[in-house]
Amino acid sequence: MHKIGRIAVTLTIAGSIVAGARGWTTPAADDGARLAERYCQTCHVLPTPRDLDKPTWIAKVFPLMRRYMGMDPIPNVEKMPHAVQALLPTFPAMTEDEWFQIAKWYVDAAPESFEQAAPLN
Repeated sequence: MHKIGRIAVTLTIAGSIVAGARGWTTPAADDGARLAERYCQTCHVLPTPRDLDKPTWIAKVFPLMRRYMGMDPIPNVEKMPHAVQALLPTFPAMTEDEWFQIAKWYVDAAPESFEQAAPLN
């Protein structure tokens, strides 16, 4: 490898390390944000990752949203009114890869937890 080639590789690696240390976005993070804009606001206002903490995104929101996006079956869907059933997708609205990019973006950017509010007394 030529000296200039080695310098270019070294600078690229150093730049990647600095970017990671500073928390700059990566293409994967950009993809998660872009995909969230594309899919999440088709039915509701686009939430930000900081709207909820990590445990809530993981344990509550994503399991429900997988159902509403046609990626997991909805229990007892046959007992729902036909008008509601008609609103539910009959096939996945996105790929598994897109889903996991969105979920990763939300979880990575969400706070670990929220401080408990003081009583209003």
